[in-house]
Amino acid sequence: MTAEPFLRIERGTLTDDEIVALTIVLAAAVADDAPNQERAQVHWLPLGRRPAFVPQLSWRAA
Repeated sequence: MTAEPFLRIERGTLTDDEIVALTIVLAAAVADDAPNQERAQVHWLPLGRRPAFVPQLSWRAA
C-alpha cells in the first residue's frame, strides 16, 4: 500500500542537507509508528514544471 504525499517542500526553502535530515527524521518517525512493524520508505518525486519535491511514503512488510 502506498501513502498519499503529505508534504511538499519547495526548492530553495531548505538546503539540500536540511532536506536530507528532514527525510531521515520523517522515515524514522513513520517506521516507529508503522503498523505490524512494517518498514517505511521515503521516495522523492519531482513534481511538474516547478522545482518541488514530495516525500512519498510506502509501506512494505519487514
